[in-house]
Amino acid sequence: MDPLAALPLVEKMSSRVFRVLGMNPGKFTLQGTNTYIIGHGPRRILLDTGEGKPGYIPLLDAALSHLGVSRISDIIMTHWHHDHTGGLPPLLERLRVQHPQSPLPKVWKRFNSDRDPALLKKLAAKGLHYRSESSSIPATSTALTSGDTSGPPRAHEPLAKDLEPTSTLASPSPSTVTSTDSVVWDIADNQIFRGQDTTLHALYTPGHTTDHMAFYLEEERALFSGDCVLGHGTAVFEDLHQYIQSLKRLRQYDALCIYPGHGAVVTDPSATLDAYIRHRMDREEEIIHLLSSQPTIALGNALRGPAHDGEEALNGNTDGYGGDGFHQLLLGQLHPISDRPTGPGGAPLWTSRELVQVIYAKYPKSLYDAAEASVLLHLAKLQYEDRVDTVLVEDKTYWTLPETRRR
Repeated sequence: MDPLAALPLVEKMSSRVFRVLGMNPGKFTLQGTNTYIIGHGPRRILLDTGEGKPGYIPLLDAALSHLGVSRISDIIMTHWHHDHTGGLPPLLERLRVQHPQSPLPKVWKRFNSDRDPALLKKLAAKGLHYRSESSSIPATSTALTSGDTSGPPRAHEPLAKDLEPTSTLASPSPSTVTSTDSVVWDIADNQIFRGQDTTLHALYTPGHTTDHMAFYLEEERALFSGDCVLGHGTAVFEDLHQYIQSLKRLRQYDALCIYPGHGAVVTDPSATLDAYIRHRMDREEEIIHLLSSQPTIALGNALRGPAHDGEEALNGNTDGYGGDGFHQLLLGQLHPISDRPTGPGGAPLWTSRELVQVIYAKYPKSLYDAAEASVLLHLAKLQYEDRVDTVLVEDKTYWTLPETRRR
Protein backbone atom coordinates (compact mmCIF):
# COMPACT_ATOMS: atom_id res chain seq x y z
CA MET A 1 0.00 0.00 0.00
CA ASP A 2 1.19 3.49 -0.82
CA PRO A 3 2.38 5.65 2.09
CA LEU A 4 0.05 8.32 3.38
CA ALA A 5 0.33 11.68 1.68
CA ALA A 6 2.17 14.22 3.81
CA LEU A 7 0.03 16.99 5.30
CA PRO A 8 1.30 20.51 6.06
CA LEU A 9 1.98 21.06 9.74
CA VAL A 10 -0.33 24.08 9.61
CA GLU A 11 -2.87 24.61 6.87
CA LYS A 12 -5.67 27.05 6.14
CA MET A 13 -8.72 24.94 5.36
CA SER A 14 -11.19 27.84 4.98
CA SER A 15 -11.61 31.39 6.21
CA ARG A 16 -12.78 30.02 9.57
CA VAL A 17 -10.77 26.81 9.90
CA PHE A 18 -7.03 26.26 10.35
CA ARG A 19 -5.63 22.78 10.96
CA VAL A 20 -2.60 22.29 13.21
CA LEU A 21 -1.12 18.79 13.33
CA GLY A 22 -0.45 17.27 16.74
CA MET A 23 3.10 16.20 15.76
CA ASN A 24 2.26 12.58 16.58
CA PRO A 25 2.20 10.55 13.35
CA GLY A 26 1.81 6.82 13.77
CA LYS A 27 0.05 3.59 12.93
CA PHE A 28 -3.16 4.61 14.69
CA THR A 29 -2.96 8.40 14.32
CA LEU A 30 -2.11 8.47 10.59
CA GLN A 31 -0.32 11.78 9.86
CA GLY A 32 -1.05 12.85 13.44
CA THR A 33 -4.01 14.17 15.39
CA ASN A 34 -5.72 17.06 13.65
CA THR A 35 -6.43 20.02 15.91
CA TYR A 36 -8.45 22.93 14.57
CA ILE A 37 -8.49 26.67 15.22
CA ILE A 38 -12.06 27.74 14.45
CA GLY A 39 -13.61 31.18 13.98
CA HIS A 40 -12.82 34.75 13.00
CA GLY A 41 -11.25 37.61 14.89
CA PRO A 42 -8.96 37.76 17.94
CA ARG A 43 -10.87 35.18 20.03
CA ARG A 44 -11.21 31.67 18.61
CA ILE A 45 -12.06 28.10 19.53
CA LEU A 46 -9.54 25.25 19.61
CA LEU A 47 -10.86 21.76 18.84
CA ASP A 48 -8.72 18.98 20.40
CA THR A 49 -5.15 19.35 21.66
CA GLY A 50 -3.12 16.40 20.37
CA GLU A 51 -1.35 14.13 22.84
CA GLY A 52 1.17 16.56 24.31
CA LYS A 53 4.16 16.25 21.98
CA PRO A 54 6.75 18.99 22.70
CA GLY A 55 6.61 20.41 19.18
CA TYR A 56 2.87 21.03 19.20
CA ILE A 57 2.61 24.11 21.42
CA PRO A 58 5.25 26.15 19.50
CA LEU A 59 3.46 25.20 16.29
CA LEU A 60 0.11 26.28 17.73
CA ASP A 61 1.65 29.52 19.05
CA ALA A 62 2.98 30.34 15.59
CA ALA A 63 -0.39 29.65 13.99
CA LEU A 64 -2.27 31.80 16.51
CA SER A 65 0.22 34.64 16.06
CA HIS A 66 -0.09 34.43 12.28
CA LEU A 67 -3.88 34.66 12.59
CA GLY A 68 -3.75 37.57 15.02
CA VAL A 69 -5.49 35.55 17.72
CA SER A 70 -5.03 37.13 21.13
CA ARG A 71 -6.95 34.52 23.09
CA ILE A 72 -8.30 31.00 22.84
CA SER A 73 -11.76 31.46 24.33
CA ASP A 74 -12.70 27.78 24.45
CA ILE A 75 -11.01 24.40 24.09
CA ILE A 76 -13.38 21.64 22.97
CA MET A 77 -12.57 17.94 23.14
CA THR A 78 -14.15 15.45 20.76
CA HIS A 79 -13.58 12.50 23.13
CA TRP A 80 -11.36 11.19 25.90
CA HIS A 81 -8.63 9.37 23.94
CA HIS A 82 -5.12 10.47 24.89
CA ASP A 83 -4.16 11.53 21.36
CA HIS A 84 -6.91 14.18 21.59
CA THR A 85 -6.74 15.23 25.26
CA GLY A 86 -3.11 14.57 26.23
CA GLY A 87 -2.02 18.01 25.07
CA LEU A 88 -4.48 19.81 27.35
CA PRO A 89 -2.43 19.96 30.61
CA PRO A 90 0.76 21.36 29.02
CA LEU A 91 -1.25 23.77 26.86
CA LEU A 92 -3.14 25.21 29.83
CA GLU A 93 0.07 25.44 31.84
CA ARG A 94 1.68 27.36 28.98
CA LEU A 95 -1.28 29.73 28.67
CA ARG A 96 -1.24 30.38 32.41
CA VAL A 97 2.44 31.36 32.24
CA GLN A 98 1.99 33.47 29.10
CA HIS A 99 -1.08 35.33 30.39
CA PRO A 100 -1.00 35.18 34.21
CA GLN A 101 -3.67 37.87 34.63
CA SER A 102 -6.08 36.44 32.08
CA PRO A 103 -8.63 33.69 32.64
CA LEU A 104 -7.79 30.36 31.11
CA PRO A 105 -9.93 29.13 28.23
CA LYS A 106 -13.08 27.32 29.14
CA VAL A 107 -12.65 23.60 28.47
CA TRP A 108 -15.56 21.58 27.13
CA LYS A 109 -15.89 17.81 26.97
CA ARG A 110 -18.72 15.32 27.08
CA PHE A 111 -18.66 13.88 30.58
CA ASN A 112 -17.25 10.36 30.91
CA SER A 113 -17.33 9.11 34.49
CA ASP A 114 -14.86 6.30 33.74
CA ARG A 115 -12.21 8.30 31.91
CA ASP A 116 -12.43 11.96 32.95
CA PRO A 117 -11.04 11.55 36.50
CA ALA A 118 -7.66 10.55 35.04
CA LEU A 119 -7.56 13.73 32.95
CA LEU A 120 -8.56 15.88 35.92
CA LYS A 121 -5.85 14.25 38.03
CA LYS A 122 -3.23 15.19 35.43
CA LEU A 123 -4.48 18.78 35.45
CA ALA A 124 -4.38 18.92 39.24
CA ALA A 125 -0.79 17.65 39.21
CA LYS A 126 0.12 20.82 37.32
CA GLY A 127 -1.76 23.03 39.75
CA LEU A 128 -4.76 23.37 37.45
CA HIS A 129 -7.69 22.68 39.73
CA TYR A 130 -10.62 21.85 37.54
CA ARG A 131 -14.10 20.72 38.37
CA SER A 132 -16.14 18.54 36.06
CA GLU A 133 -19.82 19.38 35.72
CA SER A 134 -22.20 16.76 34.36
CA SER A 135 -25.30 17.74 32.39
CA SER A 136 -28.64 16.01 32.65
CA ILE A 137 -27.80 13.77 29.66
CA PRO A 138 -25.48 10.98 30.85
CA ALA A 139 -22.54 10.13 28.64
CA THR A 140 -23.28 6.44 29.04
CA SER A 141 -26.78 6.70 27.57
CA THR A 142 -27.30 4.13 24.82
CA ALA A 143 -29.99 6.16 23.08
CA LEU A 144 -29.25 9.08 20.81
CA THR A 145 -31.47 12.12 21.02
CA SER A 146 -34.54 11.37 18.95
CA GLY A 147 -36.92 13.48 16.94
CA ASP A 148 -36.10 16.78 15.28
CA THR A 149 -32.92 17.30 17.31
CA SER A 150 -31.13 14.51 15.45
CA GLY A 151 -31.17 16.28 12.08
CA PRO A 152 -29.54 19.39 10.69
CA PRO A 153 -30.52 22.62 12.46
CA ARG A 154 -33.19 24.67 10.76
CA ALA A 155 -33.85 28.37 11.25
CA HIS A 156 -37.33 27.79 12.64
CA GLU A 157 -36.32 25.06 15.10
CA PRO A 158 -34.90 26.15 18.47
CA LEU A 159 -32.18 23.79 19.68
CA ALA A 160 -31.80 22.32 23.14
CA LYS A 161 -28.91 24.59 24.11
CA ASP A 162 -27.88 27.98 22.72
CA LEU A 163 -24.82 29.11 24.64
CA GLU A 164 -22.11 31.63 23.97
CA PRO A 165 -18.63 30.12 24.21
CA THR A 166 -17.98 31.95 27.47
CA SER A 167 -21.28 31.08 29.15
CA THR A 168 -21.66 28.13 31.51
CA LEU A 169 -23.88 25.14 32.13
CA ALA A 170 -23.58 25.70 35.87
CA SER A 171 -22.33 28.67 37.87
CA PRO A 172 -19.03 27.91 39.64
CA SER A 173 -18.67 28.83 43.25
CA PRO A 174 -16.39 31.86 43.76
CA SER A 175 -14.70 30.00 46.60
CA THR A 176 -13.62 27.14 44.35
CA VAL A 177 -12.68 28.88 41.09
CA THR A 178 -10.14 31.70 40.94
CA SER A 179 -9.62 34.22 38.15
CA THR A 180 -7.04 31.97 36.52
CA ASP A 181 -8.92 28.71 37.02
CA SER A 182 -11.30 27.18 34.59
CA VAL A 183 -13.76 24.34 34.66
CA VAL A 184 -14.12 21.31 32.45
CA TRP A 185 -17.69 21.74 31.34
CA ASP A 186 -19.92 19.02 30.01
CA ILE A 187 -21.14 19.40 26.42
CA ALA A 188 -24.87 19.02 25.85
CA ASP A 189 -26.20 17.46 22.68
CA ASN A 190 -27.17 20.24 20.24
CA GLN A 191 -25.37 22.87 22.30
CA ILE A 192 -24.30 25.84 20.17
CA PHE A 193 -20.95 27.62 20.44
CA ARG A 194 -20.95 31.08 18.89
CA GLY A 195 -17.96 33.15 17.87
CA GLN A 196 -17.48 36.01 15.43
CA ASP A 197 -19.49 34.98 12.34
CA THR A 198 -19.17 31.39 13.55
CA THR A 199 -21.86 28.96 14.73
CA LEU A 200 -20.75 25.52 15.87
CA HIS A 201 -23.35 22.87 16.74
CA ALA A 202 -22.35 20.03 19.09
CA LEU A 203 -23.57 16.57 18.05
CA TYR A 204 -23.50 13.62 20.43
CA THR A 205 -22.14 10.75 18.30
CA PRO A 206 -21.25 7.76 20.51
CA GLY A 207 -19.86 4.53 19.17
CA HIS A 208 -16.15 5.21 18.75
CA THR A 209 -16.32 6.05 22.46
CA THR A 210 -19.27 6.65 24.78
CA ASP A 211 -18.41 10.36 25.09
CA HIS A 212 -17.73 11.12 21.42
CA MET A 213 -18.89 14.46 20.02
CA ALA A 214 -18.87 15.74 16.44
CA PHE A 215 -19.52 19.35 15.42
CA TYR A 216 -21.31 21.09 12.56
CA LEU A 217 -20.04 24.48 11.35
CA GLU A 218 -23.24 26.08 10.14
CA GLU A 219 -21.78 28.87 8.00
CA GLU A 220 -19.70 26.46 5.92
CA ARG A 221 -21.85 23.30 6.08
CA ALA A 222 -18.80 21.48 7.39
CA LEU A 223 -18.58 18.63 9.88
CA PHE A 224 -15.80 18.03 12.39
CA SER A 225 -16.03 14.27 12.78
CA GLY A 226 -13.45 13.53 15.47
CA ASP A 227 -12.69 9.83 15.14
CA CYS A 228 -16.15 8.91 13.86
CA VAL A 229 -14.88 9.35 10.27
CA LEU A 230 -11.22 9.43 9.25
CA GLY A 231 -9.50 10.95 6.26
CA HIS A 232 -8.12 7.53 5.34
CA GLY A 233 -9.40 4.02 5.99
CA THR A 234 -12.10 3.23 8.52
CA ALA A 235 -12.50 3.94 12.22
CA VAL A 236 -12.52 1.62 15.21
CA PHE A 237 -15.45 1.63 17.61
CA GLU A 238 -16.58 0.42 21.04
CA ASP A 239 -20.28 -0.02 20.26
CA LEU A 240 -21.29 -0.78 16.69
CA HIS A 241 -25.00 -0.18 17.19
CA GLN A 242 -24.34 3.33 18.48
CA TYR A 243 -21.66 3.92 15.86
CA ILE A 244 -24.00 3.15 12.95
CA GLN A 245 -26.64 5.47 14.41
CA SER A 246 -24.02 8.21 14.72
CA LEU A 247 -22.92 7.77 11.11
CA LYS A 248 -26.55 8.01 10.01
CA ARG A 249 -26.96 11.17 12.05
CA LEU A 250 -23.96 12.81 10.39
CA ARG A 251 -25.29 11.74 7.01
CA GLN A 252 -28.43 13.84 7.57
CA TYR A 253 -26.42 17.04 7.46
CA ASP A 254 -25.53 16.82 3.75
CA ALA A 255 -22.23 18.53 4.57
CA LEU A 256 -19.89 19.94 1.95
CA CYS A 257 -16.78 18.59 3.68
CA ILE A 258 -15.64 16.70 6.77
CA TYR A 259 -12.67 17.76 8.88
CA PRO A 260 -11.61 14.46 10.51
CA GLY A 261 -9.67 13.83 13.69
CA HIS A 262 -6.96 12.16 11.62
CA GLY A 263 -6.04 12.37 7.95
CA ALA A 264 -6.89 14.67 5.07
CA VAL A 265 -10.14 16.58 4.68
CA VAL A 266 -13.00 14.48 3.29
CA THR A 267 -14.38 16.24 0.22
CA ASP A 268 -17.20 13.79 -0.54
CA PRO A 269 -18.95 13.46 2.85
CA SER A 270 -22.19 11.84 1.70
CA ALA A 271 -20.43 9.17 -0.36
CA THR A 272 -17.91 8.53 2.42
CA LEU A 273 -20.57 8.17 5.11
CA ASP A 274 -22.62 5.90 2.85
CA ALA A 275 -19.52 3.77 2.28
CA TYR A 276 -18.80 3.56 6.03
CA ILE A 277 -22.35 2.41 6.71
CA ARG A 278 -22.43 0.00 3.77
CA HIS A 279 -19.09 -1.50 4.83
CA ARG A 280 -20.54 -2.44 8.23
CA MET A 281 -23.80 -3.72 6.77
CA ASP A 282 -21.92 -5.87 4.26
CA ARG A 283 -19.89 -7.39 7.08
CA GLU A 284 -23.10 -8.13 8.98
CA GLU A 285 -24.55 -9.97 6.01
CA GLU A 286 -21.33 -11.93 5.69
CA ILE A 287 -21.55 -13.03 9.32
CA ILE A 288 -25.24 -13.90 9.03
CA HIS A 289 -24.55 -16.00 5.93
CA LEU A 290 -21.79 -17.90 7.67
CA LEU A 291 -23.97 -18.54 10.73
CA SER A 292 -26.60 -20.06 8.46
CA SER A 293 -23.99 -22.49 7.05
CA GLN A 294 -22.14 -25.40 8.60
CA PRO A 295 -18.70 -24.45 9.97
CA THR A 296 -15.99 -25.03 7.44
CA ILE A 297 -12.26 -25.05 7.06
CA ALA A 298 -10.21 -23.84 4.13
CA LEU A 299 -8.36 -26.24 1.84
CA GLY A 300 -4.98 -24.92 2.95
CA ASN A 301 -2.71 -22.03 2.20
CA ALA A 302 -3.08 -22.48 -1.55
CA LEU A 303 -6.70 -21.44 -1.19
CA ARG A 304 -5.81 -18.39 0.82
CA GLY A 305 -3.35 -16.77 -1.54
CA PRO A 306 -1.04 -13.93 -0.51
CA ALA A 307 -1.77 -12.09 2.71
CA HIS A 308 -2.96 -8.51 2.64
CA ASP A 309 -1.19 -5.67 4.40
CA GLY A 310 -3.69 -3.05 3.30
CA GLU A 311 -5.10 0.12 4.74
CA GLU A 312 -7.14 -1.60 7.43
CA ALA A 313 -3.99 -3.08 8.90
CA LEU A 314 -2.37 0.36 8.74
CA ASN A 315 -5.06 1.68 11.08
CA GLY A 316 -4.66 -1.27 13.41
CA ASN A 317 -8.18 -2.07 12.26
CA THR A 318 -8.70 -5.29 10.35
CA ASP A 319 -12.24 -4.54 9.32
CA GLY A 320 -11.53 -4.56 5.59
CA TYR A 321 -13.06 -7.22 3.40
CA GLY A 322 -10.66 -10.05 3.93
CA GLY A 323 -11.12 -12.00 0.78
CA ASP A 324 -11.47 -15.43 -0.63
CA GLY A 325 -12.46 -17.52 2.39
CA PHE A 326 -16.01 -16.24 2.22
CA HIS A 327 -16.14 -16.32 -1.55
CA GLN A 328 -14.83 -19.89 -1.62
CA LEU A 329 -17.53 -20.82 0.87
CA LEU A 330 -20.13 -19.53 -1.54
CA LEU A 331 -18.54 -21.68 -4.23
CA GLY A 332 -18.73 -24.76 -2.03
CA GLN A 333 -14.96 -25.24 -1.92
CA LEU A 334 -14.64 -25.52 1.86
CA HIS A 335 -15.03 -28.73 3.84
CA PRO A 336 -17.40 -29.19 6.83
CA ILE A 337 -15.86 -29.73 10.24
CA SER A 338 -16.92 -33.06 11.74
CA ASP A 339 -17.47 -34.13 15.33
CA ARG A 340 -18.57 -30.82 16.77
CA PRO A 341 -21.61 -29.68 18.78
CA THR A 342 -24.73 -28.30 17.16
CA GLY A 343 -27.34 -25.92 18.47
CA PRO A 344 -31.07 -26.41 19.06
CA GLY A 345 -32.61 -28.34 16.20
CA GLY A 346 -29.18 -29.11 14.77
CA ALA A 347 -28.43 -25.44 14.10
CA PRO A 348 -24.86 -24.62 13.02
CA LEU A 349 -22.63 -23.28 15.78
CA TRP A 350 -19.62 -21.05 15.16
CA THR A 351 -16.99 -19.63 17.45
CA SER A 352 -15.91 -16.07 16.80
CA ARG A 353 -12.44 -17.36 15.91
CA GLU A 354 -13.86 -19.68 13.26
CA LEU A 355 -15.71 -16.77 11.71
CA VAL A 356 -12.44 -14.85 11.60
CA GLN A 357 -10.59 -17.75 9.95
CA VAL A 358 -13.05 -17.68 7.05
CA ILE A 359 -13.77 -13.96 6.74
CA TYR A 360 -10.10 -12.96 7.02
CA ALA A 361 -8.63 -15.93 5.17
CA LYS A 362 -6.31 -13.71 3.10
CA TYR A 363 -4.99 -11.71 6.04
CA PRO A 364 -1.91 -12.72 8.05
CA LYS A 365 -2.70 -14.68 11.20
CA SER A 366 -0.93 -12.02 13.26
CA LEU A 367 -3.99 -9.82 12.70
CA TYR A 368 -6.53 -12.42 13.81
CA ASP A 369 -6.77 -11.18 17.40
CA ALA A 370 -7.66 -7.68 16.23
CA ALA A 371 -10.00 -9.13 13.62
CA GLU A 372 -11.76 -11.22 16.25
CA ALA A 373 -12.32 -8.14 18.40
CA SER A 374 -14.01 -6.49 15.41
CA VAL A 375 -16.15 -9.56 14.68
CA LEU A 376 -17.23 -9.72 18.34
CA LEU A 377 -18.40 -6.10 18.14
CA HIS A 378 -20.49 -7.00 15.09
CA LEU A 379 -21.90 -10.01 16.93
CA ALA A 380 -22.73 -7.85 19.96
CA LYS A 381 -24.72 -5.49 17.73
CA LEU A 382 -26.55 -8.39 16.11
CA GLN A 383 -27.31 -9.87 19.52
CA TYR A 384 -28.63 -6.51 20.75
CA GLU A 385 -30.97 -6.55 17.75
CA ASP A 386 -32.04 -10.17 18.51
CA ARG A 387 -30.52 -11.40 15.25
CA VAL A 388 -28.04 -13.87 16.75
CA ASP A 389 -27.89 -16.02 19.89
CA THR A 390 -25.11 -17.55 21.96
CA VAL A 391 -24.87 -21.17 23.06
CA LEU A 392 -22.50 -22.26 25.83
CA VAL A 393 -21.02 -25.75 25.34
CA GLU A 394 -18.42 -26.97 27.85
CA ASP A 395 -17.56 -23.40 28.83
CA LYS A 396 -17.05 -22.41 25.21
CA THR A 397 -19.20 -19.73 23.59
CA TYR A 398 -20.70 -20.44 20.19
CA TRP A 399 -22.80 -18.18 17.99
CA THR A 400 -25.88 -19.21 16.05
CA LEU A 401 -29.00 -17.80 14.43
CA PRO A 402 -32.29 -17.73 16.34
CA GLU A 403 -34.73 -20.35 15.07
CA THR A 404 -36.95 -17.67 13.53
CA ARG A 405 -34.06 -16.42 11.39
CA ARG A 406 -32.63 -19.70 10.12
CA ARG A 407 -32.77 -20.15 6.38
